[in-house]
Amino acid sequence: MSSDHVVSITSCTEAIFMAMELFEFQFFNEIIVPTISFIAVPSAVKKYAKIRLCDVNKDTLQLTVDDIEKSTTYNTKAVFLTHYGGFSCEMKEIVRYCEDKNLILLEDSACSMFTKHDNKSCGTFGDMGMWSLDSMKIITAGDGGIMYFKDKGIADKARRKTYLGLMQESGLESSKTKDSMWWEYDISSSEKRLIMNDISASIGLSQLSRKDEILKKRESIISTYDKHLSNISHIKILKDIKSDYVTPYYYTIQTPYRNQIATYLLENDVYTTFKYYPIHKISFFEEDTYLYNNKLDFPNSEYVSNCTLNLPLHGNLTENETINICKLIKEWEI
Repeated sequence: MSSDHVVSITSCTEAIFMAMELFEFQFFNEIIVPTISFIAVPSAVKKYAKIRLCDVNKDTLQLTVDDIEKSTTYNTKAVFLTHYGGFSCEMKEIVRYCEDKNLILLEDSACSMFTKHDNKSCGTFGDMGMWSLDSMKIITAGDGGIMYFKDKGIADKARRKTYLGLMQESGLESSKTKDSMWWEYDISSSEKRLIMNDISASIGLSQLSRKDEILKKRESIISTYDKHLSNISHIKILKDIKSDYVTPYYYTIQTPYRNQIATYLLENDVYTTFKYYPIHKISFFEEDTYLYNNKLDFPNSEYVSNCTLNLPLHGNLTENETINICKLIKEWEI
């Protein structure tokens, strides 16, 4: 991947909102969004265009080409998918469909930085992809985001939009190559300053050098969970078995006793959660759950939202702590 196609930004959320401006979506354009998405995605879409919510696969929480096809209308302009929790959507089919329908494809790969699918990195299949470097991610810069663009022209546009609309650099570096004086510059439009700062970039580069160590630690935690939870009859462990490599970001289970187990774990000082609370259940997006006055149905997402739980998975979690979490789950009585 050429660096000419990559641009840094202050956060992945800013990248999501930036996508709406870069591709110049209009209020009448529909953008397909899975209802299991990080809240920034539908918020950005709603601000600039129209949300077309769709369901997900209940076994992976991923958007599928069937979901996209069912949700496509005459006004559909783009698909904004989420590679959930380190997993990958089945991209070959989705890319082919978007190309056939002339749809812009945007990838929220915030949690799937290292995931490989069909020998390609998540975030590089579509027209634009984005990764997060916030404090909760595997590689952190304190905060920050990285954007990838298939089209170098859009990447150049993103560089200007993230740095005050500047058409060229001024200062010491430009003094070596410019014909005019190095303090001279021009801008193309009124823009914010959204570039990642040097301190964050330094932290991110340092973390990246520890990538193998960080991934190995999280993979070890997953192995421990698998060993101790795989034989519990009411628990299903979610896996992405179709990707070449899966980023070990979430450890996700499904059980009909999700709320009871989560409450029991919390009573024993173990914090769990469910990402992401479905968009169609949030009042702000209530009007987006309708199409032609008919309320849309999301049966898989309903199932997911009632049964899914993300167990602790982070670099400071010890093997003994992981085993203790498993013991507490086993101790809980149905």
